[in-house]
Amino acid sequence: MAEAACISELKHEVAVLVSEDVTYRIRQIIGRAIKFMRHSKRTKLTCADINKALKWSDCQPVVWTRI
Repeated sequence: MAEAACISELKHEVAVLVSEDVTYRIRQIIGRAIKFMRHSKRTKLTCADINKALKWSDCQPVVWTRI
């Protein structure tokens, strides 16, 4: 990602902070997706659940087919 933004070197401290934020966001999205799954009385998490969670988080949905 840093290379795409034309940043040649990323300091270790910055990388740690970014990775912590990304981890938090992913856990938040997956937690919401699991809530959608449970409200639908299913035990299998689907791409649709993740896309709904992303939509509720004001993020772009991921275009997936069935896995």
